[in-house]
Amino acid sequence: MMLWIELNQEFEALCEKQSPPLDLLKRIWNYCDWCLANGSDDVQTGAALGFCEHLMDTPKRIELLPKIMSRSDFLGIRNLLEYHNAPAEVDDCLRTMWK
Repeated sequence: MMLWIELNQEFEALCEKQSPPLDLLKRIWNYCDWCLANGSDDVQTGAALGFCEHLMDTPKRIELLPKIMSRSDFLGIRNLLEYHNAPAEVDDCLRTMWK
């Protein structure tokens, strides 16, 4: 879990840069996606709770989501996003970011 908390903090800092490193942000997301699909229960839980639930925490993060993940990836973690965001907020993000 601690790994994902630290990766989440680094992800946050990278998103706030004037020119966010999209390649690195994509690699962090791809690692998370791999952990969700292939990891043990503890690995999946760490990725879900320490990272996925926070992907919509800031406007900068939301703005970058379509650049680092597909619409289907977003839909696949929708239930995790709704832990910290209202379903209407997730719908709005989906509608505005993946036009």
